[in-house]
Amino acid sequence: MNKVSVEVFVPSIGKKYDFLLPNAMSINDASELIHKAICDFEGLMYTSREIPQLCSVESEKIINGVLTVESAGIRDGCRLVLV
Repeated sequence: MNKVSVEVFVPSIGKKYDFLLPNAMSINDASELIHKAICDFEGLMYTSREIPQLCSVESEKIINGVLTVESAGIRDGCRLVLV
């Protein structure tokens, strides 16, 4: 399984995290997984009813959640923002 290494910034807590994402994973699944991992790591409550969204720092746009990591053009070293 091919994976890409990304940096994810979370403005609500002002922290950055590194993640490995499988190329075949959907952006929605990746967003939810990243959000849950950060909440677990930071000891935060995971109460959101909406799927968090990933934004590309480079394009300054929200990434379509139905795309896979690969089809969204996410490559090693990409910087993302979780909102």
